[in-house]
Amino acid sequence: MAKPWQTVRVFISSTFRDMHAERDHLVRFVFPELKERCRTKHVQVVDVDPRWGVTEADAEHGKALDICLDEIDSCRPYFLGILGHRYGFVPEGHRHSITAQEIYHGVLHGSVPKQVVDLVVKRGASGAIAIRDGHRFSAPAVPVTVIDPIGAGDSFDAGFLHQFLRGADLATCLAYGNLCGAFSTTACGGTEAFRDAARMQEFLRRHDAGNQAQ
Repeated sequence: MAKPWQTVRVFISSTFRDMHAERDHLVRFVFPELKERCRTKHVQVVDVDPRWGVTEADAEHGKALDICLDEIDSCRPYFLGILGHRYGFVPEGHRHSITAQEIYHGVLHGSVPKQVVDLVVKRGASGAIAIRDGHRFSAPAVPVTVIDPIGAGDSFDAGFLHQFLRGADLATCLAYGNLCGAFSTTACGGTEAFRDAARMQEFLRRHDAGNQAQ
């Protein structure tokens, strides 16, 4: 009997006026590879980016938030938030920005119990932390000679998700995220370092992510 297909929808949230490079990298590189790999498992991955679904007319008529929240519900429990220095647009009559309300709705409410929420924070030279059910996990930064920091955040995300989807504990996910982010900075361009697979494997072996987790 043929294995039935499963559809997984992933909502991408960030303020509308920044994080364009990060979102474009996800759409152009990360998700295509993820989709290709998932297809071999009969899983169809759909990335939901509100930049392509919310029109200016929707925004002008105050419909943007409702559209985003409906999409978040259709994507549960897969929610990817990318935050920078902007708080985002606060609609008239609201106390919080659209992005903040997306995160409140997608992560802190609905069908996701608060006690199992994962909070992941990249802290640069201070490493990264995650909190689940009141427990704190951490992994230190990986010291490298930085050539180009572009793409380091996306590489952290990729390393973290690679382990997370394999069922690894959060400390290991953080450690691999830090390793991939650090390795990304050792060559010019967001993905150039990863073209040398042998060098990447040697880098991972040398730093041994298992010893990085805490």
